[in-house]
Amino acid sequence: MQENVQPPSAVDCYRFVLSNPSVDICMMGAKNINQMSENLTVLDSSPMTEEELSRMKTIGDFVYGK
Repeated sequence: MQENVQPPSAVDCYRFVLSNPSVDICMMGAKNINQMSENLTVLDSSPMTEEELSRMKTIGDFVYGK
């Protein structure tokens, strides 16, 4: 994986999960109200584009050694 790839934010991760039609529920683990407010912005976001999904899958493959 490229060294200049930015790690995904919590919002990126929530969008990734919510972009998966097989997911029925997504739980949030916010530590404080600021994190909760930031994470809830995902509800106003559109599903991830194919490019965004590809980036997230590449990061996941790297993390899990694939």
